[in-house]
Amino acid sequence: MHPSNMPVIPRREQTPKPRRTGKGHPRIYVYHQLSLEGEFIREWPTLVAIEKAKIRGATCKVQGQNVYKCCNGIRSKHGGFRWKKVKIDHSTAVS
Repeated sequence: MHPSNMPVIPRREQTPKPRRTGKGHPRIYVYHQLSLEGEFIREWPTLVAIEKAKIRGATCKVQGQNVYKCCNGIRSKHGGFRWKKVKIDHSTAVS
């Protein structure tokens, strides 16, 4: 069938595409807060959650962009902590 002969489907009747970002998107990574010695302290769901929290023992206000840099090897530590990005395995999640 030629494209000009195809019927036009109204937008509301089209099937929605799966979300790749935003609220409906499953988290891919979580962030682990570690002591300078490498001991696990806490798991954080997002960089925004880290920024909004008042972290006890932090030597400065913890910024998400600097945590991101720590997780990607650009910085070694931030706010008196080490940070690690851990990929979530959704295939083993309990439903």
